[in-house]
Amino acid sequence: MRNQSLSQRPGVNEVDSALGFDLLCDSTVTVSVEEPMLRVVRFLSVAAVVGMLSACKDTSTPTPVATPTAIQVSASSSAALDALQATQTLTATVTASDGKALTDLVTWQSDAPTVVGVTGSGNSATATAIANGTARVTGRTSNGITSSPVTITVQQVATKLSRVSGDAQTAPVNTKLTGSLVVLVTDRNDNPTAGASVQFTPSAGVVGTTVATTGTNGQASSTWTLSTVASAQTVTAALTSNSSTNATFSATATAGPAQRLIKIDGDAQRGSISAALSSPIIAGVVDQFGNGVAGVTVTLAPQAGSGSVSPGSISSIAGGQAQATWTLGPAASSNQTITASATGLTGSPLSFTATALNASLDNLGPSPFKGGCKISGILSGVIVADKPRISVTVNGVSVAQADFTLLAAGSTAVSINITVPTLPLATATVVPVIVRVYSQNVQAAAGPVT
Repeated sequence: MRNQSLSQRPGVNEVDSALGFDLLCDSTVTVSVEEPMLRVVRFLSVAAVVGMLSACKDTSTPTPVATPTAIQVSASSSAALDALQATQTLTATVTASDGKALTDLVTWQSDAPTVVGVTGSGNSATATAIANGTARVTGRTSNGITSSPVTITVQQVATKLSRVSGDAQTAPVNTKLTGSLVVLVTDRNDNPTAGASVQFTPSAGVVGTTVATTGTNGQASSTWTLSTVASAQTVTAALTSNSSTNATFSATATAGPAQRLIKIDGDAQRGSISAALSSPIIAGVVDQFGNGVAGVTVTLAPQAGSGSVSPGSISSIAGGQAQATWTLGPAASSNQTITASATGLTGSPLSFTATALNASLDNLGPSPFKGGCKISGILSGVIVADKPRISVTVNGVSVAQADFTLLAAGSTAVSINITVPTLPLATATVVPVIVRVYSQNVQAAAGPVT
């Protein structure tokens, strides 16, 4: 008997190699055996190795992996987007052969990415409107199955309208404004909207385009010619699809160049000699359409014997008026005259006339008289038609009614009948009677009282 390591014995490694494996335990096994036992030890070593390999083998059944067999894509709402940057959620339902839903890495694609962009992974994605048009969006499973497409239409809806330029201009009447009226139409996300119809409606004047269509920049425009009336004017621009969506342009039409001198007021008045007329003399400076023109000098001058006018020269004010006060001359006359002139204007010079009257009251009677009776007299220097302008007082008391009777055709003298009020008058009192004719007070005495 000898002690020897099996790994050192001739033939052991050769047996291992012949079997196609190495020992799984220590590579050196020291045994003390007799030479006749060496073959038994080798057999047992091989058997042990085979047993250990058998113990390492996995005998369990693997779980099969579910494979997508179908995919369906649906939209969260109507497949129509009404504004750029508007979005819509898309959902993919992936199922296996047994009909059960799967979570899969879905790839999304738009066939018109310049119209509708799509982003996302897994079973959901977001479609975003980029331009007007139509796109078809599909989902694709990880193993290459493609869904039926979802068709998405992008059509901007005009919801807002604002001014761009052309507001608050000023120009002479009947003039085409230099700046066009420009509006911007956008969708609900403030993106310019093409193809929208805009109606331009003027309060005065004429627009060049009544209905305009927005271009790719979302803008529409029209020209505007102001009316012939100097005034503030407007144009309203509104969507034809919704007139409450609108914007207003304003402009100021100013008077054109001065062309004519006209009478406005104060002609053919009657008044008392040496007294100012009750109404001022008013001349007007106007353009070709009758609009008053300010800043034009008007000169006023009385003819000989026609009194005076103040001021004698005046600049027309807003509205074109030039106004002055006329004081009649000292002599009774039916043809006192002043002239109004402005250089270079049609109608210049103008003539204003007035009648100057010198009133007198005579022949009051009876004398003596009693209170409450009527007295009469001759009132000269009046016009019968001017009765409302003549007032009478007796002893300081206004007389409500006085009767006038024309003495002769074309006469400026009338018979006047005055009802004297019942007054606490002392006997033999002389009663003062005052007749105011225009701006002149004419006084006489009646009485004595009995």
